[in-house]
Amino acid sequence: IYLFWGGDQFVAVPSSFARLASLRVLQLRFCQSLRSLPTSLGTKLVNLEELTLEGCTSLSDLSCLKSGRHTWRKLKKLRIVDSPRVQLLDVFLDGPFEDNNIDVNQCCFPSLTCLSLRRNEIDQHDVACLWKFFRRCPRLSSIDLSRNRISSLKELASVATSSKTRIRSLRRL
Repeated sequence: IYLFWGGDQFVAVPSSFARLASLRVLQLRFCQSLRSLPTSLGTKLVNLEELTLEGCTSLSDLSCLKSGRHTWRKLKKLRIVDSPRVQLLDVFLDGPFEDNNIDVNQCCFPSLTCLSLRRNEIDQHDVACLWKFFRRCPRLSSIDLSRNRISSLKELASVATSSKTRIRSLRRL
């Protein structure tokens, strides 16, 4: 099942979306008044393989991505694009990221292969923090950080070439 919802002026996604357990693709595009996603999405959408949030310029709360750590096990593509109010570090940096041992069981996105965080006002400091999350995604092979406030991908380049990761593509800034 595929659900595309765009351009509406709703402030929150209806909690009834969480009843769509068979949903594989959810795209919310240009929902400029959308502020949050229900936390129930993080516990009910167990078959979701692709989540796109694009042009949701008021979106700030993505705690649903943290609330259902085991729900997102099938998620392969995550796109948070042109949604600059989202606190990405709060979403991705929750857990023990300081040690060097990569434990797939600690990763809430073990199937994630493609991550796009384009046009989100990410800066150099954010990248330095986010690389810890990227290392925890064993199948992550493509990261798009284009059109942010990043001057260098030195930290990510070293992660991409290390033997513990499989990142094949870092899109140009």
